[in-house]
Amino acid sequence: MKTICAFVVVAAIAACALADDEIQATARLYVQNGFNKSEKNVQSLNVDQAGTYAAAGVVAVSTGTNTLPVNADVATAGWAWFRNVSTNTRAWVSVNMLLYPGEFALLPIASTNVTAWTTNGTANLDYQINAR
Repeated sequence: MKTICAFVVVAAIAACALADDEIQATARLYVQNGFNKSEKNVQSLNVDQAGTYAAAGVVAVSTGTNTLPVNADVATAGWAWFRNVSTNTRAWVSVNMLLYPGEFALLPIASTNVTAWTTNGTANLDYQINAR
């Protein structure tokens, strides 16, 4: 039996014992595949957030270059969340990431200029890019 579990929690509000203007990312990874069993315990990271804006939405991504809409208020890229909410089409994201249907990623990014594409069909990509 193959099992991969990943848990990620992101908060950019003054909740969960966060200080004002702070982003918290929490992650845990558990893998079980035959004799291979590994676990990365919960890791939390609190990052100061000087910016107050974010760009978010769900975009239909198709073949060719699709630039994710990010308003000018998100001046400096910080932490980003991407999730392919499609059921059968893979989506590529310009931060060198391939998301299969249902997969997600949380990572710090260096630019607000993010593009996405598919090799065939259309995928719905849920995203949020927070200012640093």
